[in-house]
Amino acid sequence: MASAPQVKNSQLLPWALTIVRIVIGWHFLYEGISKIMAAGWSSAPYLAGSKWIFAPLFTAMAASPAAITVIDFINIWGMILVGLGLILG
Repeated sequence: MASAPQVKNSQLLPWALTIVRIVIGWHFLYEGISKIMAAGWSSAPYLAGSKWIFAPLFTAMAASPAAITVIDFINIWGMILVGLGLILG
């Protein structure tokens, strides 16, 4: 009797995980694309507002235009690629 629910759960689990993976992937993809579409988006205010252990490092990054350009590029395209990877499996 105890094995019947396990069989049903074992068939349901891959589908549930696939749906969760696609939803999380969509969220990453959406956030990356929305950052591309938002003219003037930058991670500088977020980094400059850091208040914890790595605040000096993040503040220094925010003060450097070259670093912000690289960080923004990596942030945007990282989100897009992670999203696509999760969606496509």
